[in-house]
Amino acid sequence: MTFAQEKPNIIVILADDLGFSDLGCYGGEVQTPVLDKMAKQGVRMTQMYNSARSCPSRANLLTGLYPHQTGLGHMDATRPAWPKGYAGFRSNSDNVTIAEVLKDAGYFTAMSGKWHLGKTANPINRGFLEYYGLLGGFNSFWNPDVYTRLPKDRNPRQYKEGEFYATNVITDYAIDFINQAHQEEKPLFLYLAYNAAHFPLHAPKEVTDKYMKIYLQGWDKIRDQR
Repeated sequence: MTFAQEKPNIIVILADDLGFSDLGCYGGEVQTPVLDKMAKQGVRMTQMYNSARSCPSRANLLTGLYPHQTGLGHMDATRPAWPKGYAGFRSNSDNVTIAEVLKDAGYFTAMSGKWHLGKTANPINRGFLEYYGLLGGFNSFWNPDVYTRLPKDRNPRQYKEGEFYATNVITDYAIDFINQAHQEEKPLFLYLAYNAAHFPLHAPKEVTDKYMKIYLQGWDKIRDQR
């Protein structure tokens, strides 16, 4: 039995602002065959609890702690109009993430996607060996300049003009990290956190054309149909 077989590979997939009933396995209109297959072969939850939305829940997911314990009780932003939360996840260095624990246990730890837990305590500072994605809350799905590759000495993938679409690129990097863990013969922990389906709701034309008629009915009619 090899070292990687002794320790299971772990992949955590997170979607942003996705309602549970948006998936096909829960009655959603969008075709999600791969996720439906995973749901059929795995476990589907019907009772759940999460922390305050957005940043507090992300901190909760990575640490297993409540927001008041992580120090992140509100959005990780400094806008004057927003109420002030706790001191911030970025300053609570004593909170240990699952990535830090698994890295110390010999795992190849990587993250691809949306961080949104502060730019000071970036993923590399929090136990991830490799990172690609969006450090902030939201931005264009089409602009590669707003996405970050860490550590900074890594060479980012190159895409031709018009080829870049964040959801696909985040997936490309995730596959790269899976292959890298295999090459290094290490067990993998991958945190795959898509910024879809969060605002600004960018999607390729073939996708919007496919579902536009359905969603033009309005959310209230779709809710009743579900």
